[in-house]
Amino acid sequence: MYLSNTSRRLVRAGVAVAMSVLSFVVVPGVLATAARADTVRGLAWHLDTLRVERAHRLSRGGGTVVAVIGSGVDADHPDLKGRVLRGRSYDKAAAADGREDGSDHGHDTGVAGLIVGPGGSDTRLLGIAPDARILPVNLGRSPTSDTLDRAIRWAADNGANVINVSVSLNHCSQEEYEAVRYALRKDVVVVAPAGDREYGVGVECPASVPGVIAVAGTTRTGGAWSDSITGRELALAAPAVKIIHPAPRRLSDNGYLVSATTGNAAAIVSGVAALVRAKYPDLDANNVVNRLIRTARDRDDKGRDIFSGYGVVDPVRALTARTRQVDANPLGTPPASPTPTPRPARSRADDGPAIEITVTDPVGAAIQAAVMVLVLVLVIVLVIRNRRSRQAGAAGPSLPPYGMPPQPGPHHPHQGYRRPPPYAPPSGRPAPPPMGPPQWQGRPPPPPPPPRR
Repeated sequence: MYLSNTSRRLVRAGVAVAMSVLSFVVVPGVLATAARADTVRGLAWHLDTLRVERAHRLSRGGGTVVAVIGSGVDADHPDLKGRVLRGRSYDKAAAADGREDGSDHGHDTGVAGLIVGPGGSDTRLLGIAPDARILPVNLGRSPTSDTLDRAIRWAADNGANVINVSVSLNHCSQEEYEAVRYALRKDVVVVAPAGDREYGVGVECPASVPGVIAVAGTTRTGGAWSDSITGRELALAAPAVKIIHPAPRRLSDNGYLVSATTGNAAAIVSGVAALVRAKYPDLDANNVVNRLIRTARDRDDKGRDIFSGYGVVDPVRALTARTRQVDANPLGTPPASPTPTPRPARSRADDGPAIEITVTDPVGAAIQAAVMVLVLVLVIVLVIRNRRSRQAGAAGPSLPPYGMPPQPGPHHPHQGYRRPPPYAPPSGRPAPPPMGPPQWQGRPPPPPPPPRR
């Protein structure tokens, strides 16, 4: 899936007034009369949170190339014209140079715009590294380990200083590990989204590979986004929710969409990496990674944690703080012969016994056998009591349940490559409020009295 992490749960931006203004964003000659809060710049809250315009006084990413691996990039979008290099496509039905986004949601067009958007007015998106250039790599509609492996290697061989991998796979094979090792040896910073909970339960590939900057998502208030996958592999966090970004015109009349996904967070971190590489051209990839994680704003548990890694990326500190030099990637390096980490999902092994006991001495065996007998007896007693309780309940009057019944949620299988639902344009009405409480309040009504004889 395109993460952009790929939770592909899309949100509608702002209020109806803001959306009506956005509908004129790409129409020439229209004068915007609303307040700045009702414009593209006004909706780009992440720029203020990260102090991006202040960071641009120090670096704008000039001379750097960010490869975006995923769905291809719409090079004709007004925010991307002249900013997209000729790349490559592994989809024979798409443009061979990768400068076309044929996906159902236009994810990589959004990623590219978040990185190199030109800004210049309240109706144009300002990117994190507006003077950088995008190298698009289109993997087609069904990315595999084989195509992702070749794409990473191709980007590393064709001038990329930073690689933003927008796709996420269920697990990493030997090919992904070797491709990441190759890119790191070529002095490339590799960034990937951790993934969205709607589609997975563990940090996804290639974010889970040692040496890759795995990025989690945060909300507008700075807290951890509940739909962002957590895990010990996380390195950084960045804004992910209600992020406005460019989109192909076939998906949005005004040329913009608003979405919530860790893919947005990874794009922002890739842009900051480009700022650092432009500011410090003599730093190798290992020290760029070190500067990013050492200057992050620690947010959750002290030090590296499973919610935000080392903290929220801070562009200004990354460009100004003093950091020590390192000789190796502080996030590690991919092992030569990795053992894929199993997903915490049900497998055949889950059908085995809940408790397994292994002993070697007779006394211990006797004691543990007695414990197992007691456990068995307890289980039988609980089953009998439960059955009697149900029989007694069936004989008496039925009472209304407390509270409202739980609402079933959507089920999203996460086997192999998964594609998010289409992004919602920044327009429309807010979702209706949840259902109210039942008509009665407090304790449920008492049962009716038994009839007289």
